[in-house]
Amino acid sequence: MTVADALKHSEEMRETKSELAIHAAFWLAGLIVVGVLLPSVSNIVVRAVVPRPSTQRVVVVYPEQWNRGDFRNCIIGPQDVIHHLPTLDCDQEVSDTPRSRMFVMAVRFTGKTTLTASQFWTCQREEKSLVCRN
Repeated sequence: MTVADALKHSEEMRETKSELAIHAAFWLAGLIVVGVLLPSVSNIVVRAVVPRPSTQRVVVVYPEQWNRGDFRNCIIGPQDVIHHLPTLDCDQEVSDTPRSRMFVMAVRFTGKTTLTASQFWTCQREEKSLVCRN
């Protein structure tokens, strides 16, 4: 290898190192940007995929026996004519539940929280409220 070849090779190595340094700087900048943006983007994605619970006032058609911790299948019915709120019928085994077992309650809904008629929910009785999931 001649001196000219060695100098040429040395110059090529410097250019290669310089290009690698530039590429590394771009990669590092990209990682920093991703590190800053990823938590906020993932938070948006999680919010879009996992809806937040919502508490809504409804008229609950309450069964005669419903122990705390027990689950029941319920369905959103038509709007109550007295209270002008949606009904949540949790007493589907009985065709005509007496008005004395219909209560206006704040119910916590998780899942698709837009209440629409004929929508099914699985509800659990808690001590003083209901939690419904779909």
